[in-house]
Amino acid sequence: MDLFACDSMLNSLRLVETKKANVNWYIYTHETRLVLLASGLQCKTFNGFQLSTAGVVRLPRFEMTMARSESNSKPILSAGDLHLVTVYGRIYCLQVDREAMLLHLYRFYRDAVVQQGSLPIYSSKLSVNVVDNLLLVHQIDAKVVIIYDLFVDSRAPVSAPLPLLWRGYQVSETSSQAVNKEIESSESSTSNENIVMYEDGWTFLVPDLILDQTNKVLWKIHLDLEAISASSSDRTSLLEFLQRRKLEANKVQTFC
Repeated sequence: MDLFACDSMLNSLRLVETKKANVNWYIYTHETRLVLLASGLQCKTFNGFQLSTAGVVRLPRFEMTMARSESNSKPILSAGDLHLVTVYGRIYCLQVDREAMLLHLYRFYRDAVVQQGSLPIYSSKLSVNVVDNLLLVHQIDAKVVIIYDLFVDSRAPVSAPLPLLWRGYQVSETSSQAVNKEIESSESSTSNENIVMYEDGWTFLVPDLILDQTNKVLWKIHLDLEAISASSSDRTSLLEFLQRRKLEANKVQTFC
């Protein structure tokens, strides 16, 4: 892995540092400034490098958990099975274990990588977004999203599975309104009737965007906290949940 510095005055790149490692594939996100290099027969051994203004920080090598298949064969991890996200300022790697139907959570510290539980998954295809420090796990086959708050110790979802809805789309006033989408491109004239939810042309971008290549629009995901609040019967937990959201203080009282 080569690290280059960009010299804007000379319009050129300068080699700063080289890190040698066995690599089958890698993932990187600008948001986390973290690159993971996969190696090994199952691609489950990782070297991590954190990019910072002080240079490249090498993280401890670690292995990810993978269940064996029914045929006792060893599955191979792919780059599409990993998702790097930042939640409450903490960096996590989410790993899809298709044999166990689990989403494993790994948290990155400067001197350690620690697995911090697993979430059940109900679809062979899934993706993730992060909105207002909430983890949105899209169960693509089922066409629903499950919301988790990693701040609490419980790994129970915030609400029941919810569909994605268009902002301003006319539906009944139920908890199904809890996740809305807003068109980022003002030039788009895409109609709701022509949109297919979770179609193959969608690319999920961390933290909160969906690139719809079929309709040539970029969607931004928003939360309908009022609808989520309406689906909760635990007022104490709901108040704590709302206080962690980017929300005006007077609206917290309204939702409770």
